[in-house]
Amino acid sequence: MRKHIIFILLMLHTAFAHSQPKDGTTLKGVTIATFDTPAMVKFYRNVFGVEFSAQPMYGDTLYNGVFSGIEILLCPAEIAENKTQENRHQFHIEVGALDKVLEKVLENGGSITGEKEDCENEIEAGIIDPDRNSIVLTEIK
Repeated sequence: MRKHIIFILLMLHTAFAHSQPKDGTTLKGVTIATFDTPAMVKFYRNVFGVEFSAQPMYGDTLYNGVFSGIEILLCPAEIAENKTQENRHQFHIEVGALDKVLEKVLENGGSITGEKEDCENEIEAGIIDPDRNSIVLTEIK
């Protein structure tokens, strides 16, 4: 199972890191199965500036937004039939001002994992969103 997750993450990284493949395939969007949807909407709106619109469906509310050109759908986990409790995905997000983003993370229900890592060309920090998904934030020096 872990090998499959790593493979999927590598495929997503490849899709985000490169321009459109020769055959025209593109990553259109990502659905994130959520356990605390209001907290996730608040977190991604306030930390990363994603504007969501509410979509009543299946007797619940789903939230559509666009994050860095990619459509994002926040969907309650029970609708998505997702029973995994954490780390269903891992985004790697480049930010302009890491310290300011880390403040927003803490103000909006997220947490910081470990210390910032100061590398030659970038500074990285790990964070956790309200549903316990890990995210790597990178500031290019």
